[in-house]
Amino acid sequence: MMFNGLLHSLVILIIFGVTPCFCQWQESNNGIYGGLITSLSSQSSLMAAGTIGGVYISTDNANSWDRLTDGLDNTTINAVQVINSGRIAIATAGAGGFFVSVAPFLRCVRSNIGLPATVVKSIEFVSGKIFVLTVNGELFMSPNAGASWTPVTNLPGKISSINSNEGVIYVTSDQGPFASSDEGKTWTRINVPTGGGEIYSITFFKNFAIASAKLGVVFFSRDGGNNWALS
Repeated sequence: MMFNGLLHSLVILIIFGVTPCFCQWQESNNGIYGGLITSLSSQSSLMAAGTIGGVYISTDNANSWDRLTDGLDNTTINAVQVINSGRIAIATAGAGGFFVSVAPFLRCVRSNIGLPATVVKSIEFVSGKIFVLTVNGELFMSPNAGASWTPVTNLPGKISSINSNEGVIYVTSDQGPFASSDEGKTWTRINVPTGGGEIYSITFFKNFAIASAKLGVVFFSRDGGNNWALS
């Protein structure tokens, strides 16, 4: 899950009545010296953090971190995503900068055959496949851990954000927010209220959902996006 998704999940907990006790929070950055954290992802006990100074990996619930940079062409990281067998998919800030680690702590291999020479801004791992969103609003899919890529062609407009939950892909675009349960073959509009302007981010956590609008308005749903209320 990406950094924005984690932030939205915290907001969801607040909205739905789980009052966080901030006294329980503590820094978990022992070994992270990369500055600003741009992306977070986890699977089981493995965590990956993308920063403006490289990728950091933790296998002990974020108590300690090790830096992973071998093979990367740029240490400014746009996105990280833990995929199969503990491998890490990494998007750097450079054009064509998409890599997959051979193993959690081994070198990274460029994995952009079929991707355009542009910048990848977001990564999602859905049903064993990698989906990436470029800064040009294009979506690409790889079924083989980045060895090859094909474009997702039936898009509902120019895509601005992507998230996933339980096998469903959620995107926002210049045509509104949409969901796909068949890996981007077909899309269904999500009927979020329009009072806050264009929806630029939408995140689901099981049946809870939160949508952020351009004018700073936030909507939430308790029933999988069927009904929405102003937060």
